[in-house]
Amino acid sequence: MKGFAMISIGGKKRPIKFGTNQTVILCELRDCTIADIQQMMSIEKIQAQQITGSEIVDLLYSALLAGARTKDSAEDFTRHAVGDWIDEMDQDELTRVFSVMASSQPVAKKKATRAKQAAN
Repeated sequence: MKGFAMISIGGKKRPIKFGTNQTVILCELRDCTIADIQQMMSIEKIQAQQITGSEIVDLLYSALLAGARTKDSAEDFTRHAVGDWIDEMDQDELTRVFSVMASSQPVAKKKATRAKQAAN
């Protein structure tokens, strides 16, 4: 499943899911638009370490909530608990979260040019 993974957080394996439902949850939490989310989570901002703590907590909380709902799992956590869990996360596992998020992004299909079509 695209944008899905099981991660170790909060003392157990939990599903995370990035996609439309996760984006809805994140937009509702932050009272913002998809354009705001794209700016907030831009690869440049992440690489420059300009993302805020509350943005990381809300991002992971929304992915955990979407994952729990996708897998009909217990929603047995709060935003505050997620923040505490992030503090205890292995760095590789947190990096994996961002990799799963990146893999969930739509990829534009390249259109064949008329020249290429004519050559074939």
